Amino acid sequence: MTTNQPSTTTSLFLLVLKDDGKPVSMGQQTGYGLAGALLSDLVAAGRLGVSDDGKKLRVLDTSVTGDELLDEGLRRFGHKDGKRLSSVIPGAARKLEREVGDYLARRGVVRVEEGGMLGLKPQRYPIVDVSREAELRRGLVAVLRGASPTVEQHALVGLVHGLELGTKVFHPDEVGLDKGDLKRGIKAVAESAGPGADGVARAVQSANAGMIAAITAATVSSTSGSS
Repeated sequence: MTTNQPSTTTSLFLLVLKDDGKPVSMGQQTGYGLAGALLSDLVAAGRLGVSDDGKKLRVLDTSVTGDELLDEGLRRFGHKDGKRLSSVIPGAARKLEREVGDYLARRGVVRVEEGGMLGLKPQRYPIVDVSREAELRRGLVAVLRGASPTVEQHALVGLVHGLELGTKVFHPDEVGLDKGDLKRGIKAVAESAGPGADGVARAVQSANAGMIAAITAATVSSTSGSS
């Protein structure tokens, strides 16, 4: 069964926003995470897949989905068949935060606040429709307390874990666990088999590996350039 909604991507975006509309992590992490989420949504839509070894992108179908954000994802991923995810994700992540934020703003979920005078600072996206985030968090908190996850919930916890943002996205008091147990709970859900519909769980694992490789490469390059 396929779905033509970017629900994992938009849900991850809401999860990583602070109350002031800024992401909990600045820099590349948010964009890379959104690229991984968009990959998983396109896998769920039957447009993309990953190779058996989990390292390369497979483009299965480039026909439009009817959703503007998914179709933007196809534009970013659709000509990368056979490429390693560690090289695909950085390109797909470029300005993706703005694309997702604007997509949600058009639907009344967030509002866009321009980044200071002349737009020199990152945009902010304060949440307008707080009911959606509240419902999203209630479901994920239940999963972290032991409930069985849906495909999307499993993907979201996996992506948050891959980005190493678990205790920034979820507060121990919110979940009712101490920090150590919360970290272990997130890790356990992320590393579980999950519902596994249409290869989404495997796509998230592959995206996480690609994100880690890309972030590591960027960090090494930055360090070498400054030495």
